[in-house]
Amino acid sequence: MFELVIVLAIGAILMGFVVRGYYSFFHQNRLNEAVENIVNMLQKARNRTLSSYDETGTGASHCVHFDPAPTNKVSLFQFNSSDSTCSIQVDSLNYYELSSPVEIVSVTGLGALQSVVFQRISGDATTNGVLDLAASASIVVRSSWDNSQRTITISPTGVIQVE
Repeated sequence: MFELVIVLAIGAILMGFVVRGYYSFFHQNRLNEAVENIVNMLQKARNRTLSSYDETGTGASHCVHFDPAPTNKVSLFQFNSSDSTCSIQVDSLNYYELSSPVEIVSVTGLGALQSVVFQRISGDATTNGVLDLAASASIVVRSSWDNSQRTITISPTGVIQVE
């Protein structure tokens, strides 16, 4: 009887390690997926701008707007140059909502609007369609499960990097 209790205790301890490892892998994978989707959204906006994609055929700049926690949403818009806002949503499929426990914890270098606008022809990143970024902008995405985080950096030339 004592041997059975020992075997069950060892089995429970091993199962605890396996479950902990699975959850760690699962949440790290969610963080990586969120970062990848945000980078894809940024690249899509830059590519649409460089290819002059819009409904009128005349070309338009595109921008990505960040809504940090608690909303945790990233949206792709067509830039409205008449009022310097990201106001014309390209279509309803161009937004990404981060799922819990992943969240956007900070957006720095993009000004009060928390949007990055890509310029036609050059692909340079700006904050409002006119002013170039003075320095690189960064978006920090964190998993609240284990507090691991990744930083997405956008250079003034529009180059996107993940750290």
